[in-house]
Amino acid sequence: AMAWWCLALATMALASDVRTEALLLSSSLLLKTSPAASSCSIYNSYLRTAPSSASPSSQLLHKVHAVEQVRLRGRSRAPIHTPWMSSGGSTPAGYVEIDPSCSDAASVLSQRWMELVAAGRIASESNFEGRRLRYGLRMNSAGGIEEFVEDVENVGGGNMANCRSLYKEDGGVMIKLVSSRRLRPPAAFNRSQQRRVLPPHDSSCSLCFGPISLPLREKAAVVVLPTECEERRWDFHYNIAPIEARGHFLVVPDMGKEENCREQKLILTDCMDMAAMSKQLRGICLNFNSPNAGATQNHIHLHAWKQDYVYSVEQAGEREGEWDFGGVSVRELEYPAFCVRISNDKSSSHVGKVVHRILEAAGEDSELSWNVVFSNGNVYIFLRTSEVAQQSLPGFAFGCNQMMGFWNVDTEDQFELVDHKTASLALRETSVGSLRGRSVISRAREGFVGD
Repeated sequence: AMAWWCLALATMALASDVRTEALLLSSSLLLKTSPAASSCSIYNSYLRTAPSSASPSSQLLHKVHAVEQVRLRGRSRAPIHTPWMSSGGSTPAGYVEIDPSCSDAASVLSQRWMELVAAGRIASESNFEGRRLRYGLRMNSAGGIEEFVEDVENVGGGNMANCRSLYKEDGGVMIKLVSSRRLRPPAAFNRSQQRRVLPPHDSSCSLCFGPISLPLREKAAVVVLPTECEERRWDFHYNIAPIEARGHFLVVPDMGKEENCREQKLILTDCMDMAAMSKQLRGICLNFNSPNAGATQNHIHLHAWKQDYVYSVEQAGEREGEWDFGGVSVRELEYPAFCVRISNDKSSSHVGKVVHRILEAAGEDSELSWNVVFSNGNVYIFLRTSEVAQQSLPGFAFGCNQMMGFWNVDTEDQFELVDHKTASLALRETSVGSLRGRSVISRAREGFVGD
């Protein structure tokens, strides 16, 4: 039982690239101390799709509707990581393999995610102030996905302690609160620090060695890359505490190969593979957080989640001038953070080399960190000096999603604080200036060797 619980903890430790705060368990359990929010603890908040007439950024985003008070059912639940059995005695299908011939890979991943939610896989348990809480995603009676938190030790003895989800937009910035994510185990270091050093990647890495290592975990899918990328394979593991309820995966290169047990740093083949995967997985946002830019583990991993909305950075204009990397154009954006956009319309090999060369040049400056995002046919690279905006949002470390313009937050205080102005200030505070960023890109261009 302890081994399974350790597996849950390690999985959730990778589940997010935002800071986990200490929880304050009041009578409303998950809700922050706002008096107006306390009554919401008795509601079951569920998510549903916005109408097609909504704005592009609102379509298919989850909207929240408090519906009814739900009491605990008088039945026991199986430990979260034991095989789930339906009334018919079947288990979810094994992982799906997605090869280059698959014409709708994103839909295959989405279907697999729905199966995992229905099977109870996207959930975990946490001990908190003497109470054992189970939280995650499940299917509701209408066939949609709902978020939940429930007391599993006081079966039949009280109301459910539900999460609260809220969503708002301000000036193109999207802000979403999912308070259940505050139950995630904390990172193994203080994420509120301006700069920090991740532990080295060695034989102590629990994701490479031992009973909770990634090779021993159930996979959701395996993506096989095209011949151009030597048919390399990437494993998609489901994320227990997702920031996107319709699908959020932890992505690692084939852990059956020893060379893939390494630190959180993109090598050349990783960059090529990301370019190829993003072409296969249209409708999936694929991204990487470096240390000091949102990463919580020093083990190579990406994040992938379902995306059918437009990030604010994708609507940003371009500054004058460009860098030509052998036919691939790199343009700086008019955006609060320093960011360059690269079209992913050339060969994956060529685009991957451009991305890798820019990261190499950024790595020459020990003060820099970065986020790399493949979204809607483009690549976005953010160069940063910190993952925490101590002046604008003290103590809140953030990664790719926030840099792109979607601020998933953990507390109501954060939800009320973040708006277009605050988000812009936080991006500026944690980013390099334009001159410094342009210098990095120029150095990268000087040393670039294309296909």
